[in-house]
Amino acid sequence: MALMNKRTPPAQKHAARASASVKTVTASSIRWNPEVKAGLEAMRQVVNVPVNKLVNQAVAEFVDRQARILESELEGVLANLRKYRKADPKFKAAIRRTAAAESKYAAVDPAEGVAFDTREAVGPTTRKVKKLLGT
Repeated sequence: MALMNKRTPPAQKHAARASASVKTVTASSIRWNPEVKAGLEAMRQVVNVPVNKLVNQAVAEFVDRQARILESELEGVLANLRKYRKADPKFKAAIRRTAAAESKYAAVDPAEGVAFDTREAVGPTTRKVKKLLGT
């Protein structure tokens, strides 16, 4: 997006105004670093364009550039996911590896808990709960 100033052709200015007039414009407060503010003011004086327009153009270019970079990265991730899914469409290998790992460490996995027969060693609280539940 090129900077527009008094030397910008009228057709280009008109196109920019037409697209800007359709959009809703909102005001924002920005905390400027002193160096950035001084640079913007110097640029404004040289190109004879309001700071608001300079900032909008700079931010629009930044957003566009970052969006292209992000899009490229996401396309790469998506391509890798598709490749992985095609290699094992029903995740059978992943399920096998998970099941093997679970069974290998089941005896020492504290999250597995300990199985016990509920009919034995029933305390008074358990007896009352079972009576209330009718079991």
